[in-house]
Amino acid sequence: MPNVSCSSCGHAELRRDGTCPECGAQACPECGAARAAQANFCSQCGFALAGLTPRVSARAAPIASAASPGEHALARVMASRLAFEGERKLVSVLFADLRGSLSVIEGVDPEEVQALLDAVLAAMVEAVHRYEGAVSQTMGDGILALFGAPLAHEDHALRACCAALAMQEAVRRMQDASWKARGREPVIRVGVHSGEVAVRAVHNDLSMEYRAVGSTTHIASRMEQLASPGKVWVTAETVRLCRGLLRTRGIGPVQVKGVTEPIEAFELVGISTRTRFQANALRGLSPLVGREAALRVLTDALARAHSGQTTFAVVSGEPGIGKSRLCYEVMHHAGDGYRVVEAAAASYGQLTSHGVLANLARALLGIEDDDAIPELTHKVGSWLQEHGLHPAPHLPVLLELLGVPSRDAALARMDPVQRKRHVELTLQSMLTGFCSQGPSILLFEDLHWCDADSLAFISKLIVSPPMSHALFLLTHRPGMLLPAADLPHVLRCEISGLEAADSHALLASLLGSHASSTELRMRLLSRTVGNPFFIEESVRTVMDAGMLRALPAGTREHEQINVPDSIDALLGARLDRLPEALLEMLQAAAVIGDHSQSALLREVLALAPDVFQANLRELAQADLLYESVQLRAGNAAPAPVFRFKHALIHEVVYKRLVRGRRRSLHARVVDAMELQFKERLNEHAARLAEHAERAERWEACVRYHTQACIRAASFSSNAQALEHLERGLEALSRVAPGSEHDRLAIDLRLRALAPLLPLGAHERAIELLTEAERYAQGLNDTRSLAYVANQLGTELWVTAQYESARQKAEDALRLSQQLAGDHAVLSISSRYVLASVHHARGELPEALALFRELASMFSGDAARKRLGWPGYPSVFTRTMIISVLSLLGGFSEAERVFQEGLRYADALEHAFSRTMLLEQYGMCLLVSGDAPRAVQLLREALETCERDEVNTMITPVGSHLGLALLRVGELSEAERVIERAATEHTELAGHYALGYLAIAQSELYLARGERLRAGQIAQTAMQDTARHGERAFHVRARLQYAASLLADPLQLQAAEAEYTEALAQALALGMPPWAALAHTGVAEVRELRGDQAGAQDAGRAAVEIWRQLEAPRRVAELRRFL
Repeated sequence: MPNVSCSSCGHAELRRDGTCPECGAQACPECGAARAAQANFCSQCGFALAGLTPRVSARAAPIASAASPGEHALARVMASRLAFEGERKLVSVLFADLRGSLSVIEGVDPEEVQALLDAVLAAMVEAVHRYEGAVSQTMGDGILALFGAPLAHEDHALRACCAALAMQEAVRRMQDASWKARGREPVIRVGVHSGEVAVRAVHNDLSMEYRAVGSTTHIASRMEQLASPGKVWVTAETVRLCRGLLRTRGIGPVQVKGVTEPIEAFELVGISTRTRFQANALRGLSPLVGREAALRVLTDALARAHSGQTTFAVVSGEPGIGKSRLCYEVMHHAGDGYRVVEAAAASYGQLTSHGVLANLARALLGIEDDDAIPELTHKVGSWLQEHGLHPAPHLPVLLELLGVPSRDAALARMDPVQRKRHVELTLQSMLTGFCSQGPSILLFEDLHWCDADSLAFISKLIVSPPMSHALFLLTHRPGMLLPAADLPHVLRCEISGLEAADSHALLASLLGSHASSTELRMRLLSRTVGNPFFIEESVRTVMDAGMLRALPAGTREHEQINVPDSIDALLGARLDRLPEALLEMLQAAAVIGDHSQSALLREVLALAPDVFQANLRELAQADLLYESVQLRAGNAAPAPVFRFKHALIHEVVYKRLVRGRRRSLHARVVDAMELQFKERLNEHAARLAEHAERAERWEACVRYHTQACIRAASFSSNAQALEHLERGLEALSRVAPGSEHDRLAIDLRLRALAPLLPLGAHERAIELLTEAERYAQGLNDTRSLAYVANQLGTELWVTAQYESARQKAEDALRLSQQLAGDHAVLSISSRYVLASVHHARGELPEALALFRELASMFSGDAARKRLGWPGYPSVFTRTMIISVLSLLGGFSEAERVFQEGLRYADALEHAFSRTMLLEQYGMCLLVSGDAPRAVQLLREALETCERDEVNTMITPVGSHLGLALLRVGELSEAERVIERAATEHTELAGHYALGYLAIAQSELYLARGERLRAGQIAQTAMQDTARHGERAFHVRARLQYAASLLADPLQLQAAEAEYTEALAQALALGMPPWAALAHTGVAEVRELRGDQAGAQDAGRAAVEIWRQLEAPRRVAELRRFL
């Protein structure tokens, strides 16, 4: 093709299809002469023009005219790089074609055919352009058109329907002689469907296509094929979006190929003349009108706080209704005498343990994201001292909350529940210290996104507020029930839409010099229903489009003024008119998340500071994104953060990103965060995991979910930790097979067990560990195999799979000896499992020897070692020695070991360890006959459970306390305690706790005289212990079952048989106390049967054993047999 210049503007060279790249004029690519829109050949040189018309065009009439603002915007969208990357948009797709075109073509000259078809296509295209749609493709005798893309329109569905009817009418009016000569008139059929598509521009050699991909396009095509000739078929989705503005005739459900469910179809008859009521709302930072009552509530709250009564004001309302604006108005009203701190929940923060509390701590302390650890530590320490708080108890937990690795020994000794409580106590002290130094306002925003732990803290704060001059402002959306919100010092403020007069006033202030546009104002008021954000955004959209102008009174507005009627389309219409650089900044901000550091946004965009600030200023002027400061306590410099004008802007911008663009931006955020927060990645692990997941960086995603899981579990946020575990596993399934995948799989399963155990998910833990073992075997990774075997042994023991547990513990011991270096922790843990298995299976001498050996390793200074256990080994091992001794009858040694263990437990101040010790020694006292002392110790243990939230011990402690109370005659209290033990049982308490509970419940039913129920429970316990091979506990269950039979005069023979069998088993296992109890049972049976001699023989045998065991209380109980 020769170089030909444009005859309209003189540009040096045309595109291959004859389009001028400068002005868009259409010319002959051969000679450059201007060409008519429908010409098939050049009038100057005869060059064939058919097929060269671009497939996408802005609104254009057949006769050249001045371009509309929409055309310029469309041209700019199509020319942008982002158009070629693609977007996701809500659109209406229209398919139309000529029915029976093949019969027209047959035997007709090709030029005549072209002319006939061109006329019909021209009518279709003109109708599309009239309603500002875009022709995506021409297909011989039909077209595919989009409404809502490339440019978004709030009423895209209505526009598509109007275009469909217009093209039908235009074709029906055709009276072309060529059609008449063939004895027919042209007839077209049209189909319309609305929904989401992925759209992007594609250049071909001779044209440019704007492609829409998705099921929406497919369904629209099927509607067109199903439509009768001369008819327009639309789907229920299109009808719904038009909200009563269509006149239709129901077709009913139709089956569409490729779609599972039938599609509800309608024949489009016409357009209604009724007006549509705009029900959606948008928020605006406009002059405050109509909020006098709400403002009085909050100023009253401020007055209460000023007088010294700490007050909470809860502001609720729909998105965009003005919650934040009202809070800021109150803070402005308060003046400089108040210190203000903000802490906001983020939409991604619900998986971040203590996320809002961490934000609160940062705001109070004046922490900045770029603070080095020494500087951060100094800030924390200084702030604590300035506010009258001793750093020692608070500094370590604050540093850990802020993501700084802690080396504090006291903190390391805490279990997750204690650590969580310590966080709350520290923040409570900080708030008290902060508020006591002067009038304060603390704003907690968007609590509907708040993580569970932070929300629980805020609820406790409401119940027990700091005694000071403080106002707490809390905002949330409807549907959220804030606990403790009905207290006297809590004021509620629910915001609704503006009254008509207030809406008029707001609109007048926004329109300014355009206030004479009466018709526009009335249309806006009818469509915005009193929501300030809706009103402001509607006016701004009209202004941005350049269609708003002052008109003389009585002048009629142009009917096509684009006033959006949905949030998505309204904001989309504004976004499509932004320069590309600003749209890219909005997209990056949407991906990062609202209320984030401006420095992170600049890093993601890789912009120079001056360019970044210039773009940010433009977005602020456009009222889409603005920069503010994170208010901080003290003299700390405020940190710039960016904020969307409203959450709805954020959501719409993010929603429009296609997967590839979204993935790329999330990847850039991961890179930027890793650079910016490299020393504090653990603090941001949950957020990094979210970004890595959406970036489809699966290996990084697994690593960060693993870290986030561990962090959440360390604060006892187990539900969040479990969510991270499951999402990490899902991400792992997308990592390519290989050694890296397997190592990630092992690491995630080994390190993420913490949340499973408090939730009692032992079977799930075993499943994950078995998978980890398989991966470790594939890698021949001895170290991982050893640690997996150790963990599996523990879980199998807890679930009463003792033989398998023994095997895994032995495997762990064997493998640990093959490892280089010191693996004492692994060896000790494995031996503890082995000892526990011996104990459960009644192999008591072996269990005692191993527990004694382990206890000897944790004496003196070594008693403080934790080894990652839920409690301290120095106390745990001695507790288990006592448990074995209570079976063997070593009561004197048990007393000595108890006192030794108690000294350690008291020095370590560890509630869980101390509770276990008290519970097992209480049981030992019960066996030896000292029920009063057992009651004393077990009551103390239960109080510890309640005070320190040692919930896993409530069942075993309550069971033994209930038994002790029954022994001393306290039936009512025993009932309450045992019932609570049953109600609050958790799987974490382990299988053995259910055995204790069964014995207590059976004994309680016996005390009530419910012998049959007592026997059923005891018999079930016998069966369970036999099935699991728990020989020692089986003796105890059999004795309980025999006792239930003893209560029935008709079952005395059966009772004696059970006692006799229990005696034999106890003697075989070397369990003298339980043999003595069996002898006692036999004596009581014989006594009831009148066999006094036999009873005396059995009773004396029991007494002799108790004397040997030095159990005088038991001897005294049996003195009638002496």
